[in-house]
Parts: sequence; C-alpha cells; structure tokens
Amino acid sequence: MSDSCTTRPTVSASGLAALVVTCALPVYAGVRRKGVTALITAALLSATSTGAWLTVLQPVDEPPPRPHAQPTGYWTLPTGSRLAYTHLPAEGVRRSAAPG
Repeated sequence: MSDSCTTRPTVSASGLAALVVTCALPVYAGVRRKGVTALITAALLSATSTGAWLTVLQPVDEPPPRPHAQPTGYWTLPTGSRLAYTHLPAEGVRRSAAPG
C-alpha cells in the first residue's frame, strides 16, 4: 500500500474540519445562536460536499500514461540544474524550410 492511501483519511478529516469551521464561523458571527448556526452549517456542508462530489470528485475516463519507449537523456546546465528529455522522432510528411 502506498503512503498516499494511508494519509487519505487524515487529509479528508482535516479538509472536513476546515470546511465546517469555514462555514460555521461566518454563520455564527452573523446569527449568534448555536441551533441556527448548526442548521445552516449542516446545510452548507451538505450542499458543498454534494457539489464537490458531482463535479470534482468523479473519476475521469483517461488511460494511465504509458512509459516512454525511448531512453531519457539529461542536459546538465552551467547552473548545476539538470533537464530530462526524451528524443521522439518527427512523424508525418517532411516540409521544406521556411524562407528566411
């Protein structure tokens, strides 16, 4: 199991806590009644969670990336940085060079 799978519940719980606080504080500041604050916060939390589930959290039907068939090369820059590149040959009909 990867580390991202083990941290998901913690991230979800902290996100939920942040969402509840973000909803509850402004409502409580305007209403100052605990019952109404809880009711409005629950409604906003439900609406936000449902909206996120319907729009953002749905799986995307995209195939996973394929590994490159060509080997990866590296350029070492004078600054000490390294850039990775993979040479892919051009495809299609060769065109003449642009006049210039």
